[in-house]
Amino acid sequence: MFYESRHTYALNPNLKALAEYTKINKVGGIHAFTLDTKEGIEESRNFCPLYGIDEEAATGTSNGALTYYLF
Repeated sequence: MFYESRHTYALNPNLKALAEYTKINKVGGIHAFTLDTKEGIEESRNFCPLYGIDEEAATGTSNGALTYYLF
């Protein structure tokens, strides 16, 4: 978890390594998020290269799960 949204935007994942990681660990993708303590907001990015989606523009499933994780 990061504490400023600039950290989330700065992510530049190695998609090939991420695809291998998700395959080995049997997960669909990675949902990276930050709680921006200055702005009081959550920012997130979702990566799912194993299934041909390098970065998903919007993901209700991951954000729904994140809601329960945070609260």
